[in-house]
Order: sequence, then C-alpha cells, then structure tokens
Amino acid sequence: MDMGPLQNPDQLKRIEAQVNGFRDREEGRILLGGSRLAGPEHDRGFFYAPTLVTDVDPGAAVLNEEVFGPVLPIVPVPDLDTAIREANRSRYGLGASVWTKDLGVARAVFDRVSAGVVWVNRHLTVPPELPFGGVKESGIGREIGMQAVSQWTRTKSLFLGW
Repeated sequence: MDMGPLQNPDQLKRIEAQVNGFRDREEGRILLGGSRLAGPEHDRGFFYAPTLVTDVDPGAAVLNEEVFGPVLPIVPVPDLDTAIREANRSRYGLGASVWTKDLGVARAVFDRVSAGVVWVNRHLTVPPELPFGGVKESGIGREIGMQAVSQWTRTKSLFLGW
C-alpha cells in the first residue's frame, strides 16, 4: 500500500513533536516507524513513516490528542465493553473503526461509540453522498451530503393573507 505525505510542514512538525515527546517521556514503546521517511523519493514532501506504538501510557498525547498522521497506538483490551469504554474516554469523536466478522459487534460499536462516523472493516472511506463530521470536540456540523447543504441554507417562510 502506498501512502502520501502529510498536508503541510506544520503538520509534519506536530507529528514529530508528538512522537518525539512519546519517546522522550518513555510513554510506551515504538514498534515501527517513529521518524521522517528518508531518501530522494521523499525529499519533496512531508513524509512520516507509518508508526505503531504499544504499552502506551494512558496520559500520552498519542491517545489523548487528534494525531492526524500515520501514528497508531495499539491498546489491548479484554473485551468489547472495555474497548467501547476506552474509545468513549476521548474528548474527541471524529471517527471510529472496528474490524470484525461479527455483525453484532459492528452494530454494538455503531450504537455505543461516540463518533461522527463508524467504519467496519475499513477506515477513512468517505463517499461523496454521505455526511462526514465529528462529535464532542471534533468539530461542529457536517461536510458532504445533504446535511452539509442544509447548514448553508436558511429557511424563510412567507404567509399571505388574502
């Protein structure tokens, strides 16, 4: 799978600061990645290596801030209820994903996780006809879809008395 660069140099610096802080404060273990991608093919963009972290301290920024970069904390949990409770602990709620073959698990995550969108067996697919947006501190309103159009309109009523 190919992955493109981050949006801009400020976002690259933000990701670097989060991961470097994670490393410096010993908030867990970096399994993979954890640095900019090097090499001539990456010199003209803002590339950061896909990064997996584990044994993550509950107070770590990679768990408590919206990273918006290729950093994935792995947090083992004993059961679905704990996974949902941990997901809802965040003050953010842009999106969530669950990987399962069990439709009941997918439905439970959809019903109980506080997120603007829930993906099942995929992540970040946003068809143009579906609304996209978060809950809690992950934004106000929706992009895309009729819900987004309605945010930019105002209903006006006319009453005629003949």
